[in-house]
Formats: sequence, structure tokens, C-alpha cells
Amino acid sequence: MSKEKIGLLLLIIGVLFVLRWNSFTAPFERDEGEYAYDARVLLDGGLPYRDSNSQKPPLIFYTYALANVIDRTAVWPPRVLAFGFEVLTVFVVSLIARKKWGAASAFISVPIFALMLNFPPLAPFAANTEIFALLPLVLVMYLYVKYRGEVNNLIIFLAGFFAACSLLYKPIVLYMLVFIFVVWLLEILKLKSWRRFLLSIAATGLGGLTAAVLILGYFFYRDGLKSFWECAVAFNAAYMSQYGWGLGNFFSRLSTFVSYWWVILFLTVWYFIRLLKAEWWLAGLLLCGLLAVYTSPIGHYYLILMPVWALMITYAIFSLSEFIKEKSSGKKVYGYLVVGLLVSTVWPIANQFSLSPDGVAMWIYGPRNPFIESAVAAEKLSQITKPSDLVFVAGSEPQILHLADRKSASRFVTTYSLNMATPFREAYQKEAVAELSANPPAAIVVSPNEESGLWSAGSPRIFMDYLQDILNKDYTLVGGYVWSLPGGQWKDVLSNEDVNNASLLLYVKKN
Repeated sequence: MSKEKIGLLLLIIGVLFVLRWNSFTAPFERDEGEYAYDARVLLDGGLPYRDSNSQKPPLIFYTYALANVIDRTAVWPPRVLAFGFEVLTVFVVSLIARKKWGAASAFISVPIFALMLNFPPLAPFAANTEIFALLPLVLVMYLYVKYRGEVNNLIIFLAGFFAACSLLYKPIVLYMLVFIFVVWLLEILKLKSWRRFLLSIAATGLGGLTAAVLILGYFFYRDGLKSFWECAVAFNAAYMSQYGWGLGNFFSRLSTFVSYWWVILFLTVWYFIRLLKAEWWLAGLLLCGLLAVYTSPIGHYYLILMPVWALMITYAIFSLSEFIKEKSSGKKVYGYLVVGLLVSTVWPIANQFSLSPDGVAMWIYGPRNPFIESAVAAEKLSQITKPSDLVFVAGSEPQILHLADRKSASRFVTTYSLNMATPFREAYQKEAVAELSANPPAAIVVSPNEESGLWSAGSPRIFMDYLQDILNKDYTLVGGYVWSLPGGQWKDVLSNEDVNNASLLLYVKKN
């Protein structure tokens, strides 16, 4: 490796560590808890989807299984893996910038992309599927940029392989991948050789099929992909349809970008002004990514846009610098533009660098999500139960199961799927009731917070009525995390007021 690339890697590691140093041991959020629990199911010989009702793509389970092997209940291993993926992602994007606009652009792209990828309002510090999906996505981009003028079936095979990996981490990258391959294959078609064109399509498909077989083969072997299809495909399609095609969530996200990123938005406008001289495929790629995420209220979905957007901003800085130089007959000013951009984006979030790990979680997610108190509840749960006991978390806080190292009495480790307006919810509620009746949990943690999805207006009350009935008849309240004081605290004896102010309540089964 050349000294330049070593320098790039050292710069990337340094910048990303500054941005993420206090997030490695921050409390798990619920998605991370679900990945970790599903990985445990996988390692224990079970089958995610069938034995845990997860809607997540399958490749994340293998990733978290590796983290669980490193340490079964710790939060830092998946965060360290995510950090490694992020370092490589930024490195590949810098190589794309170098290939397009020279060595200086590679170094300039690093702090720009790193800051955009770690924008706090997008909740970027969790080891979520987007962080892992980005690396294979940008590898496809890099292969296209580097080899677009050639016809190399091995390269196109690798591109198909990485594309499938990215999809099986996060399917929302589909539109972006389709755009890249359509553009790439059309460029090959211009060579006026149908044989080359058809071989390229075959190589792409073979690469994708190879990755899919390696990743999905275990699930096919165990149950023919039946549970995978129901949870990860059919349910997700019904779930995403709830958002419709309106622009409300997009404008809400846009207002956040306007508040924090006015310089980046200015440079984005400049990029589109100069589009005829720019890399138009970047604009098309960004729009395809935006088409996949604009209806969603979930901030971290927007992370898939950041590699493309950062490359556009890198180009815009060079373009604007050249424009200023032409108009003023002076020197290039891209250094000043970069410094101005960095200062304008860092200043509004400067307080993040001095926060504790718990402080980072509170700052990003707020007190309405019981992530900070999950570790306390998990410790109490492990104290009153045996490792072989089945327990249940009534709510969507599977991180408690992971931290307590306990198995759920029901495959529904989150209750979102019991209440979302999909064709599955009534059947799922009946299934959850049947599971809890057949395997009465030794303890139940209840998360009454509305963010936790225990129940929602308009949902059938089959599950809620059953839960309230067994809690009243068969269980004793033994503590809860109460927010009547700043920061909250665990109480073993709760008044009625404490119960109303609690984010987590712990019940133990009566003898």
C-alpha cells in the first residue's frame, strides 16, 4: 500500500474515532437488541424469523453472531465491527473521489463524508444495518467508476456479489443498485457487442446468486425460506405501505438538514447548477436513494444517501473554487471552503464530543426511549431468574433480553408487529397469547412507553387484555425504573405515582 493510502487510512481512523469515541459503550437501542437476540438464536441452533419474529435482513444476524462470539452480552463488539466497516466505507469513497478528481479530493472527502455519515439527528452511532450495508454498496460504486471503460466479467461478478450483500443487509439500497447496473450495462451495450452485453448480465446475476446462496442457504435448508418470506418480505411490504407516498416525513427531515447543514445544502444547489459539467450519475444515484427513503420517518435510513451526497459536495467544492478563481483571477480557495463547511457542520453538534456514553444516548434518543435503563432492568431480571428460565418483554426492548442473557417465552421479542396495521397483527396477537399460555414466563418486563409499541390505538386488544389479566392474577410487581427525578432511578417498592412515571416495570411469577 502506498504512503498516500496509508495516510488516508490514518486520517479516516482519527476522524471517525473523534466522532464516535463515546458511542462504543453507549446503551443498545432496540434494533441492536433485536439483532443481538436473533444472533443468539442462530448460535444456539435456532432459526431467526421462525424462532424470533424479526423483520430484519439476514446478513445482520451473521454479523452480530460474530459480535456475540467475541462477548455474548456486551454492547461494544458490534459497535467496533461497525466502526471497522465505516473506516473501510470512508476509505473506498475517498478512492472514488481520487479516481474522479485527483489525490487532493480524496483527503478532502474524508472529513466531509465522516461528518455527514455521523450526523447525530440521524441516530448514526448504533450498529445498524445501514452502516454495514454501505460498504458493499460503495464497493459496487467503486468497481463501476474504476472499470466502467472495460468489459471484465470477473469485476462485474464481484459487483453483483457485493450488490446482493448490500441488499441482504438493507433492501432499501435496491433502487440505487439498479441504477448503477442499468447505467453500467448500457455503457457496455454501446460497445455494440450483444455477446459482451449478455455475458455481463450473466456475470452480474451469477455474482448476486452466489452471495444469496451463501447467505440464505442456511434458512432455505432449515425451512425452505418460508419464515424468511413471511417476516422479512411480506410483513415488511405491508409495514412500508403504511407510509404511503406523501411528502410529510421528507419535509420534516429536510427542515433538520436546513437547520444544521445550510452550507451543505448550498453546495448541493451549486452542484445541480453545474450539473452539465458534473458527474450526472451521482445526481441520478442520489435521487434513486431518496426515492427509497423519503416516505420513512426513520432517520438512519438516510445514511444510505451519504456516500453519494458526500461525493457531490466534494465535487461542488472544487467546482465552486474554480468558478471563484475564474471570476477573481485569484488562487483556488477550496481549502477555505472545506474549513468553512467543517466549522459550520461541527459547531451545532460540538457538545457531543464531551458527552458520556449514556449522555450520547439521551442526547440522540431522548428520555422517551428506555435505552439507558435497560441495563438496570436486565440486571434485576437476571437476579430474580435462572439462566434456564423463560422470560418476556412486553414492549419492543429486546436489548433487555440480550443484556440479561435470557430467552424469550415468545418468538415475539418486539410487540410492534402485534400492533402495526398489517394483515398479520390479529394472527400474531393470538400466536403470542398461545405461546405465553403454553410457556408462562418466570418474569415479565413491561415497557408502557408509547415509543415501545406495546399497544396502539385501533389495534385489536387480544394480546393486551390477556397480558393485563395474567399480570393481575399470576404476577407480582417487584420494581421499576421511575422518571420522577432527573435521570430516573430504579425502585423496588413503587407507589401508584411511581408506576405512572415508570418506563420499565418488572413482574415476577407468583409461586
